[in-house]
Amino acid sequence: MPETLRYRVASGSCPDCSRDLAGTRRALPGAEDVQVLVGAYVVTVSHDGPLDDDAIRRVGAQRNLTLLAAGDPDVDDKPWWRDT
Repeated sequence: MPETLRYRVASGSCPDCSRDLAGTRRALPGAEDVQVLVGAYVVTVSHDGPLDDDAIRRVGAQRNLTLLAAGDPDVDDKPWWRDT
């Protein structure tokens, strides 16, 4: 049964660039599906077996995206408009 990793696209990243990430499944060994929810700034990666978190972030960085692990207590989940 595939597992799913969920990431937030950090503010300041290019939301339109995140669409390019959906076609990168081949660049992520072990990934079965990559979905991008542009309006929600969310990326999900379904995989069966081990998948390197750093590899996912590197592929995102190559597309001008900073991916933050959803649910990470060190990640500030405030929306960008509440950063002040």
